[in-house]
This record gives sequence, C-alpha cells and structure tokens, in this order.
Amino acid sequence: MIKLLKQTRTPGEHKRIQCILLRAHQQMDAEQISKAVGYHIGTVRGLHHEYLRHGEQALDLKRRGGRRHENMSVEEEKTFLKTFDEQSQAGQLLEVSSLHKAYEKKVKRSVPSSTIYRLLQRHHWGKVMPRPVHPERSRNDGHF
Repeated sequence: MIKLLKQTRTPGEHKRIQCILLRAHQQMDAEQISKAVGYHIGTVRGLHHEYLRHGEQALDLKRRGGRRHENMSVEEEKTFLKTFDEQSQAGQLLEVSSLHKAYEKKVKRSVPSSTIYRLLQRHHWGKVMPRPVHPERSRNDGHF
C-alpha cells in the first residue's frame, strides 16, 4: 500500500490511498479521516467499502478519460469525412445540415447538432466562408 502511495500522480490519488492507510495503520474512524484528508465522510466510507470489496483494484491509479459514448471511432470519423473533403476540394459548398443527415444515416439514430460541430472541431475542420466585401474597399463604394 505504501508502494502505491509513492506511485500517485495527483493529490486526489494520494488522498484516496491515505484514506485506506489511516484506517488500517492509525485506527482512525471515517469522521477523523474525512477531517484529516479533506473528503466528505460519505466519500471516505465509500472508499473503505470499495477497498473491502475489491482490494487494491478499488484504488486503481489509471486515468479514466476516453470516449465512452462514441458513435464512431476516430478512424471511422476520418473515413466518413473523406467523402465530404473530396466534395469541398472540388469546390462544392458543404453545409452542416447535409453532413448531419449523413451522420445520422450512418449511425442509424438521431444525434444533436452539437455532435456534428464537435466532430468537425476534433478533425480541425474550420468554417470557411467567402467574405461579403473586400476589407480594403472604399468606404462609400466609389461614390464621392
């Protein structure tokens, strides 16, 4: 357990292991531990419960992260966007609404528009539009 304490990378990981060590070595109760570590008493009790059920696995130091609710993998998204990239390279106008419909057809369910915008941002697709007027034009459009 002390070995795990030395492997911690964040203060949160350190505190979780301290909760278990203080109970095992110092014979402190959950209320004392919560005051010492700065966690809510329910969190301390939950950590103790998980440790008793699963042992050191409950204190797993791996990062959570990741895309748990993805519709497509990043590679699948890249291949999906390739068809639209070819259209845009050919000079055709690409609208998000058409991309949205194609995405929903591919995943066979409806998705919010924010999903499409996050997809585009994830693959570094910017919004490119022609300017309505030239920035160095005359203020009064050539009329004096």
